[in-house]
Amino acid sequence: MRLIHSSALRYALYALLALTTYSLILAWGARSEQIEKAQATVQQQAMTEMLQMSASQADVVRIQTDVLQLAVQRTGGDIIEASLMQYPVSTHNHNPLPLLLNTPERFYIAQSGLGGRDGFDVRTRSRPEYQVQQSEYVIDSDTGSIEIPMQFSKNGISVTKTYTLNQGSYLIQVRHRVVNRSGAPIYLRQFGTLRRDSLAPLEGDSQGLGLAGYVGGATTSPEELYLKLDFDDIEQIPYVREQALGGWIAVLQRYFLSAWIPDPDGEYNYRARRLGGEAENARYQYGFASAEEVRIDEGEEHTFSANLYLGPKIYGNLKQLAPNLELAVDYGWLFFIGEPLFLLLQWLHDYTDNWGWAIVLLTLTVKVAFFWLSNAGYRSTSRMRLLSPMLTELRERFPDDRQKQMQESMALYRRHKINPLGGCLPLLIPMPIFIALYWVLIESVELRQAHFALWISDLSSPDPYYALPLLMGASMLVMQQLSPPPPNLDPMQARMLKFMPVAFTLFFLWFPAGLVLYWLINNMFSMTHQYIVNQNTQRKGL
Repeated sequence: MRLIHSSALRYALYALLALTTYSLILAWGARSEQIEKAQATVQQQAMTEMLQMSASQADVVRIQTDVLQLAVQRTGGDIIEASLMQYPVSTHNHNPLPLLLNTPERFYIAQSGLGGRDGFDVRTRSRPEYQVQQSEYVIDSDTGSIEIPMQFSKNGISVTKTYTLNQGSYLIQVRHRVVNRSGAPIYLRQFGTLRRDSLAPLEGDSQGLGLAGYVGGATTSPEELYLKLDFDDIEQIPYVREQALGGWIAVLQRYFLSAWIPDPDGEYNYRARRLGGEAENARYQYGFASAEEVRIDEGEEHTFSANLYLGPKIYGNLKQLAPNLELAVDYGWLFFIGEPLFLLLQWLHDYTDNWGWAIVLLTLTVKVAFFWLSNAGYRSTSRMRLLSPMLTELRERFPDDRQKQMQESMALYRRHKINPLGGCLPLLIPMPIFIALYWVLIESVELRQAHFALWISDLSSPDPYYALPLLMGASMLVMQQLSPPPPNLDPMQARMLKFMPVAFTLFFLWFPAGLVLYWLINNMFSMTHQYIVNQNTQRKGL
């Protein structure tokens, strides 16, 4: 009775310790959430002040559609602000996410104009002052589009710069119509640039391990379909590519991008370089310009045209805009798994209307697809479990002769037709899926701030209460109990193996909740499968 009482007391203490630990974690998470909300309020006020400051610094034209809110500077006709109406800053800050911003603290703008021998846009020294009929434009839902003409004339040459936006679209058409009445031919060349500081983007959430994503430039060429132009890469050696047919150049961040896409039938020079600024806040420029100047004779006119994309990295949309632009959704070196994986995930989401349940169904689909391969691995693991006492007996029989232990062990495996490495299959199968899904989750804007259930309000960010990582660690402990350790482990290796669930749990604390959900569900299916196989093997024997 005393022994039973002692054991019960010990287990009660363990349970109390576990509950206390988890309560502290919950309290920590709740406190973290309060801090995040307070920070979001401060950030929201600061962002409002930044926008007001930006508006007061220049005479701007405001443009609003259902997905974009723009501020265009009359001097040069540059876009100095762009906010994404359908993407809140964070789960606690519901203001539209600013993509482009021009304030003393932040610098990220899209410029375009006419350079060349007779150009009006000569660097920053001379920019045309455009006249606009209105200071605010709102898209007409009946027509589904809006045009903003901006006019400038000098020495008999008139320029009409027109922005065209469509409802539901992040693509902006930029046209320069030039009419020459100067009495002599003029030579012009079109250009478009993206100028940005080196600060981290304003994306609100996603503070977990490796979740910042790539921030920098990118372009395409026949030699390299997708070429990253990192800030560090162009720090000392600018990027130059000339006489390129079509193409694009972009500035990327985790979920969003800005990209100039000139006429695919024209030839252009592409450049990327550092503009200057302090080391901690340097400024960079990525852009294109017409490879050849266009001659416009007296009495003639010419229209230059290019497209500017300001919006989310949605794979299907980018694929339609320009060749290879969809590669900006970077699924890593396992892209050949990541792309179909996302398409399957998207298809499942269409039926469930919940990305979390889509991940659960995706996990089940993967388990079914590899069922027979997994089953063979689980059978090998289960038979190794029955063989474990015999292997222990061999080690005791030859305690000081490891070579003899190995010879007898291999003979035992051959006698019972067991592959000692067969049990590794269940672990190896999900790893490529896991790695590919990691890139899918950190690159797919569709999962940004995607709610699953209960406290999981963003599958692309870490679990705020760490419940999923803890459950995942517990499932790994159960899996260890169901599977025997590999043979001939020394004590140090055995201790390291036992520590693996703890290490994985700590590691997964900072992984996206959607990724931890996938691994947890995978473990649960694996545990069930392994338990059933163990029971059948126990009944049938070796």
